[in-house]
Amino acid sequence: MKRKTIGTFILGILLTFGSIYAGVQISYVMNKVINEPVTVGETVLYSDGIIVELINKDDYTLTYFELDENEEQRWYVTYQYAYTILEDGLSIEVSSLTDDIIVSEISNTDSAISITFGLNQEKTFNDGDILNVQFYFEAVEVLTSLNINTAGKVELMEIGFTMGEAQGITNYGYGFDSLSDMNNKVSITNLIDRYQQLVDDGRIVFE
Repeated sequence: MKRKTIGTFILGILLTFGSIYAGVQISYVMNKVINEPVTVGETVLYSDGIIVELINKDDYTLTYFELDENEEQRWYVTYQYAYTILEDGLSIEVSSLTDDIIVSEISNTDSAISITFGLNQEKTFNDGDILNVQFYFEAVEVLTSLNINTAGKVELMEIGFTMGEAQGITNYGYGFDSLSDMNNKVSITNLIDRYQQLVDDGRIVFE
């Protein structure tokens, strides 16, 4: 009688446990977020903004100033280039990247630039030497100068003067020779410190 009771009890436990285990449901999460670092490379497309082409040049050879010019050799030669700037508001500047020559004159229009140059007289050259002359062309911002002696109040305020300061300048009647002269004649706080750099850069003139 004891054996039967114990056996029945053990069986009941096993059946109950099995019932709980069988009732668990598995639900799968079907997405996953993974974070990975990435570095951004170049974001600007660079393209030539200035086009320069040689259109004419003197075919003379260069010689020293102490020697006579003739049909084959000259003290100076001129190279002419056509250029196009692909952005408005810019002008062209040119300089030589070699000290074998000295640029004596540069003249330009809206579409062409002429460069006149001669030998660097302090260097030694031999007949037949071929010089690798390099010119550096650059499109730069057009700097407009403001003549303080003709500027109106609006123009003065555009370069940083207050309305009161601009009124004081125009009321004086102009006639300033320099920034220092202007500072002596018109009461403007820290005038030299505020505007000396613009004078040095040619953005402000007294004419």
